[in-house]
Amino acid sequence: MNRSLVFACALLMSSTAVLAQGQFREEVISGGGFSNNGPYYGVAPHAGPVTLNYAGLQGATGIVEFANAPAPYVYVNVKAPGIGSGLEASLLYSFDVSGPASSRVPLNFTANFNLSNGAFVGGASVRFNVSGYAADHSAADVTGASVSCSGSVLTAVCAGTTDPGLLSSSSVNISGSSTFGPGGAAAYGTITGTFMAPTDAAGRGIGVVSMTASARVGAGYEAWAFLDPRFEVEPSYLALNPKAAFEPLPGMGNDLAMMPVPEPAS
Repeated sequence: MNRSLVFACALLMSSTAVLAQGQFREEVISGGGFSNNGPYYGVAPHAGPVTLNYAGLQGATGIVEFANAPAPYVYVNVKAPGIGSGLEASLLYSFDVSGPASSRVPLNFTANFNLSNGAFVGGASVRFNVSGYAADHSAADVTGASVSCSGSVLTAVCAGTTDPGLLSSSSVNISGSSTFGPGGAAAYGTITGTFMAPTDAAGRGIGVVSMTASARVGAGYEAWAFLDPRFEVEPSYLALNPKAAFEPLPGMGNDLAMMPVPEPAS
């Protein structure tokens, strides 16, 4: 299992005090070329999108956009005429689960992604993780997946990897992809799966969604990455257990969105 997923699960189970307050974090990390820009940290959900514009070395420009409601997403776009430049943005938020006592509530998830590395001098990737535990810490699970586009002068490819949990699943579905010279690749599709959210004797569970988008490029090219998740209680399970529910942190939505700009790759 991916070490970052194990760490996320361990962090979740370490404190019920954190649980009571809910969890939320937005963060932007420079991958080079934007060192003259200060860091950004968001600590509470916001009503509208937050758009951050970055100016880097040798004319590099970057855009990071966070949205929380009605559709949570993270979007990164980098253009660099000269020196290689990059940005990485992450969004984390908690959710509550309710269902039958001491059980597993199946939460189906779909996360739309769209990314392009621009050319062999660039790279783009998205990562999506879900972790959670019963409110009494009696059970836990975690799952996730990632997609990346990279290339060389001769080749280019977009591919996904999955990291399923003990009972939870994940898969990467690339709906469309393209390659272009030199070494450029783009793809769009979905990360899907089922997170088996555990509950305690009172039917309560807690989870955290973590998503990251990263883009880096140079030599006059453009790279981007976009990720946008949605959850639902598995319909047949919900029909048998009508009180089962997925409740995101107040201020967070649970819809799917369109990528801001540019148009999705085809």
